[in-house]
Amino acid sequence: ELIEKILTQLSPSARLVITLLEIEERSVKEIAQLTGWSVPLVKVRAFRARAEMRKILKRMAREKYL
Repeated sequence: ELIEKILTQLSPSARLVITLLEIEERSVKEIAQLTGWSVPLVKVRAFRARAEMRKILKRMAREKYL
């Protein structure tokens, strides 16, 4: 599946934050409690993870993997 392909290419912290936030639908506050990260750090990592995912998707589209 496409999402799995993208997730495997993410950095560990990006994969974790995307999995918890988008797939498990946990709140930023819950993620902060689970990981020990501050709420602002969770938000920053989520932002960066989404940017990383966009970059991976663009590369995959260029390579015609979609």
